Amino acid sequence: MSVEIVLVRHAETEGNAAGLWQGKANSDLSSMGLDQVTRLRKWFAGERFDRVVVSPLGRTQETARGVVGDNFETDERWREPSVGEWEGLSHKEIADRFPEKYGALLGREDVLLDDEWLSDVAVRTNEAFTDLVNTASDGDRILVVSHGLALMMFTSRAMGNPRSGSIHLQTNTGVTRIRVDNKKVEFVSYNDTSHLDPVVRRPRPDETQIILVRHGETVSNLTGEWEGQQEGLLSPRGHDQARLLGDMGLPVGAVYTSPLKRARDTGSQIAGRLAQDLIPIRDVQEMHFGEWEGMLPIDIAKQFPDDWAAIRDLDEDRPRGRTGETFSIVQKRVTTAIDSLASRHTGDTVAVVSHGGASRAFVLGILGFDYPDRRRLSILGNTAFARVLYTPRGTQLASWNSAPHLR
Repeated sequence: MSVEIVLVRHAETEGNAAGLWQGKANSDLSSMGLDQVTRLRKWFAGERFDRVVVSPLGRTQETARGVVGDNFETDERWREPSVGEWEGLSHKEIADRFPEKYGALLGREDVLLDDEWLSDVAVRTNEAFTDLVNTASDGDRILVVSHGLALMMFTSRAMGNPRSGSIHLQTNTGVTRIRVDNKKVEFVSYNDTSHLDPVVRRPRPDETQIILVRHGETVSNLTGEWEGQQEGLLSPRGHDQARLLGDMGLPVGAVYTSPLKRARDTGSQIAGRLAQDLIPIRDVQEMHFGEWEGMLPIDIAKQFPDDWAAIRDLDEDRPRGRTGETFSIVQKRVTTAIDSLASRHTGDTVAVVSHGGASRAFVLGILGFDYPDRRRLSILGNTAFARVLYTPRGTQLASWNSAPHLR
């Protein structure tokens, strides 16, 4: 059975705009929040939701009503936790008056907020999610509108307990899509803000933002062949995807690319629109598949049955195609390369054009996951991108699988 759950954080409120903590306290949507609702409604136009479930708090109901009308139900388990004495205070006021507890929260420790521990929030939201899946029919699509902290705690547990602090808070009206197939949970996207303007905001002065892009569709993507480090040519549709991505005018200060042609042809569309040089960097290229390069999976399974079964079914991280790379090798080299770029571009946003397997290995490393955990996160779509933030508190996944140019 397959079910899709779409998670949305409520639109910006007056409290959000003022930088105040709200918890269970109500706050009307701001003018920006109302614009976000309008944009989200247009973005969802044509999508079918078999069920809509929202937190009972006013800001989530106002968001849901503006997007889908009154046809929704409420579930207390998706509400934001009460933050007690913090409600109505700014981050600075909380930090000054409650330094120890606030520091523990920023450090992603299990903090008691008024009458609930953060771990309790994770438990109740995941119970609500499980109930939605268990009562759904095959093919159902369910929309959930909730809150920043509640969704953060849900995601951490549902994704399999990633490294503490490795996931950035979901943006107001940010969209996360989860596919559940036979009880297996896969995050197809996280905090997709494709409907907002701007889609990509600039980082803080002490942060670096990496826009990690997968190349456009190739001929081998269509045939199903494993390309690896073969050059590979963009299909006609792949060229169109790259052109549309370039037309977005991503706000980047530099464009780096895998040296493989499919990545260079994609990156040149981004760099060309910005009148920038395209800078090749070898270590963000795709995994080397050894003797499997250019082969179809069905043929690999027939000719290399033991290796294929070990890698695909037993989650053993063997060298691909006997002479190729392992997942862990790819994860290490891509991480080292992008970490180095980030250290040279503090305060800026840079684009890195890479590949499906390499980009997922890198992001899984940020989350603290290894090869057996790969199915927790989908592969980036062709010319879709992720945002990764290098912050003083560590590296964070800010979004995954956004492709506003293809909608």
